[in-house]
Amino acid sequence: MHCPKCKSHQITRSHSRGLEKIGRVLFLRRYYRCQKCGWRGSLAKKIRVRWEKTILVIVYCVILAFILRACINYQPSSGDNLTAALRSDENRP
Repeated sequence: MHCPKCKSHQITRSHSRGLEKIGRVLFLRRYYRCQKCGWRGSLAKKIRVRWEKTILVIVYCVILAFILRACINYQPSSGDNLTAALRSDENRP
């Protein structure tokens, strides 16, 4: 492997940061840094597929989407004790 910027072979693996961690798992990316010029990024390399992690992340995302949808669509029922108590306090003089 060589750096796409300076063509040096002094490339080392780099830790992924922030959203790169999601990209690393979902899109199977590996990030590298050039020790000579400081370039940092991902390079095309045939890597081992980690289907277990990829499927697990997809399942977690689907569960999270359902939870968020339930929270957004939640409307307290009219029989809710707290709602009824608040309404009765508003009607008092």
